[in-house]
Amino acid sequence: MNEILLDALSHKGRTHVSKLNKLITNLYNTAQLIADLEDRLWLARKSVRALRALREKYGRARRNVDNSRKLLLLAKNLLQDQVSELKRGWLKFSAPLRDLERLERKLSVLESTCAALIHPQPRTATEIQLAKKTPYKLHHPELRVSEGSADLQYLAVKLVDDELQKFTGGRSDHANRFISEFLRISLGWTVTPSNVKTMRKRIKDKKILESSTATASGKPTSVR
Repeated sequence: MNEILLDALSHKGRTHVSKLNKLITNLYNTAQLIADLEDRLWLARKSVRALRALREKYGRARRNVDNSRKLLLLAKNLLQDQVSELKRGWLKFSAPLRDLERLERKLSVLESTCAALIHPQPRTATEIQLAKKTPYKLHHPELRVSEGSADLQYLAVKLVDDELQKFTGGRSDHANRFISEFLRISLGWTVTPSNVKTMRKRIKDKKILESSTATASGKPTSVR
């Protein structure tokens, strides 16, 4: 990798060792981040079916408990006059009603949390609403998880290109080849230099569009 760095990134003037070492460290961290995101997206994609099945199971259980609570409340109201004639404490409804309410709340938390554990992209309309009810703060990568999505590739190209431009001051003539080789060596991806070039252009065009849109609306924007 060092040979590739020196060959791809050398430009007029001396390449300082400390600067190169910093670049290598930053690129290693970038590769680690992308690899972690790749694992998370794979898990998010593969876990949808299991999480949805659990969510539906907890939902059915919650509805059954809710029905039981309503039937018990109906029985309590039906026997209200008779309860007062029985020995005090012989026929109690309050404790079972409290237990059912507590059980229903717990099942509701499990149901909503299962929905929230599903990545936002493949959630159903029901899961979108349920996910808002979980008491836990859950975070998902802001990338599409569908098979074949290029979101992660675009992010990887952007992050590596950012480091490359900082290192060379924007003077590298080998950026596309370097990024292609870096993705192959560090992540095992096959992304040709021509594809990298296309992706870099789209990323740049998007930055320009966002910047001009923000300027027109009077809102500040970041073009990182």
